Amino acid sequence: MTQSKNCHAYNPRVAATRYKALVAAFSSAIRDGRLPAGASWPPPPRT
Repeated sequence: MTQSKNCHAYNPRVAATRYKALVAAFSSAIRDGRLPAGASWPPPPRT
């Protein structure tokens, strides 16, 4: 199966930018004390 060239993850630069933004948001939340270090995601909702 080939990946569509219209998919955002196809462009590594876009994927890296999104990843860096996510990491920056998490690190900022940890530094500010809004997210305790070592916190985990809540469990997914049951459907």
